[in-house]
Amino acid sequence: MKTENVIAAPQPAAPVADPWTTRRARLAVPLVPVAAALALGLTGISGASFWIDEAATISIAQRPLGDMFRVFQEMDAVHGLYYLIMHVVIGLFGIGETAMRLPTVLVTAAAAGGVAVLGRRHANPRTGLLAGLFYAGGVTVMQYAQEARSYAFAAATAVLASYLFVRGTETRAVRWFAGYSVTIMLLGLLHLYALLLVPAHGITLYWRRQALRPVLGRWLLAVAVAVAALIPYLLVVTGQRVQVDWIPPEDASRLYSLVDFMAGNDRLVLPIGAIAGAGALATVLARRGLDLPALAVPWALAPVTILLLAGFVEPLLEARYVVFSLPAVALLAGAGLDWLGRQKAPLMAAALVPIVMISLPSQVRIREQDSKLDDLRAAAQFVRERARPGDAVLYLDSALRWDTAAYPDAYTGLRDITLAASPQRTYTLTGTDVHVPALLRARLLQGNRVFVMKRHLAESSPEEIAMRRAAVDATGPYREVAVLEYKGGRVRLLERLPRQRPPAARRPVRPPVAPAP
Repeated sequence: MKTENVIAAPQPAAPVADPWTTRRARLAVPLVPVAAALALGLTGISGASFWIDEAATISIAQRPLGDMFRVFQEMDAVHGLYYLIMHVVIGLFGIGETAMRLPTVLVTAAAAGGVAVLGRRHANPRTGLLAGLFYAGGVTVMQYAQEARSYAFAAATAVLASYLFVRGTETRAVRWFAGYSVTIMLLGLLHLYALLLVPAHGITLYWRRQALRPVLGRWLLAVAVAVAALIPYLLVVTGQRVQVDWIPPEDASRLYSLVDFMAGNDRLVLPIGAIAGAGALATVLARRGLDLPALAVPWALAPVTILLLAGFVEPLLEARYVVFSLPAVALLAGAGLDWLGRQKAPLMAAALVPIVMISLPSQVRIREQDSKLDDLRAAAQFVRERARPGDAVLYLDSALRWDTAAYPDAYTGLRDITLAASPQRTYTLTGTDVHVPALLRARLLQGNRVFVMKRHLAESSPEEIAMRRAAVDATGPYREVAVLEYKGGRVRLLERLPRQRPPAARRPVRPPVAPAP
């Protein structure tokens, strides 16, 4: 019997499971950037000295609530919500560097996770993971993660607002727009300029106007409710415009420094710009709903552009005011890295490795003691090591009293020669000063040793500083016991020398008088 060879029909290959679709992988997309941001944020968190802006946080946030609200009537209402948060933190953990900076590290980690979720939602899981890690490892992001100011809070709130905006425009559900409205209110209370995220979202709606026109009314209503609730706050803050009078006019150098700031350092501008540009142009990302470029490009560019245009009327742009736009840059960079990886895997590594290597020195630098504008720790340590009971301190510039709030223990017990009324009594950062030369001289003569502190960026008038110098000169002579030039200023310890009395005049010797004949 003849047998036939039967050739079995080929079986279809089993579909390869997408490793990104597992529950563990989906959780890893936000959690890995969160862990990376926590690790980087906690590394060297107390390395850098407090600087004057952080001293303001300490000075205001540790006051009783009633006194804080009195301060907000005159100044710094723009940071009011952040100060209230830090008031609780100080009450629980004190004013050490780690305690004061830990909240910003935590919200930066949350923002990194939020960036990853946005990238996953509008592109793919790998884009989300790369964007979240890019944000977590950003030099400027880490700089403000380790700073006791409100900018990291504003950035994290901007990420949350963008997520709620996205969900609302996709689902058209009222609950998402209600949450968006509340978040926009919080965003404005954390920093006024962060409200420029709203026009960026408006541009996104226009970009996708055909798909998103049905939700325009709900978005406008959410924004209107938030702005209406903020009107009293906006009136107070705009009445304190004097606080931004120091901002210089815009020019080409300031514009480049802004780009440098957002990239992390000048050598990162070109590679990050190229990768983010590739991410914006990668049309593969625009496949459903709110595509990533439509969300991220206005978020990155609109706030800066608006502030630059406003600068033709009144300078308003300082680089740190747009920290809340950095998540958008990370989204675009994550998209660009993913696009490179899909072309050829080595291309992504070729782009990412140089960025990491260039970033490392800057990551080290921001954790060094004198990395900020003022090294207030150095001045405090100098005074702490040399102060004796009965010593005095004379601030040539009144802003130095504000500086010393960063490390108040170093100055406790020193007689403040120039103080008329304390910052707490006057609801200010500097208090009020004595302007009577005779009183300054009398106070100096009550002791023999005085720390004379100078600030390189003086806020007092030259006449006031000269008057205080003259009071020191008039009560001398002094010898200089020790001196420290630190980043931001100089402190000298002077000790009065005993005055040399002039030698007593010798009485003239009279010649003997001859007896009368």
